[in-house]
Amino acid sequence: MRWAPLAKDACDLPPWQAAARRAEQPVSIGEPYDVRVQSADSATTTLELRTQGGRLVAGQAIRFVR
Repeated sequence: MRWAPLAKDACDLPPWQAAARRAEQPVSIGEPYDVRVQSADSATTTLELRTQGGRLVAGQAIRFVR
């Protein structure tokens, strides 16, 4: 899955930081990000929250519908 970052802490990112890339982002408490996710087809994927060591903390199914 790929996404395009749009903003961090409610501030738009410059174009060179907003390029589509692998959907992976380290975050900390109180560190919001806005991203654009797009699927070419109808699909279901899972957004996962993991610790720095890789342990799965939570997952949320996301369904794309065309």
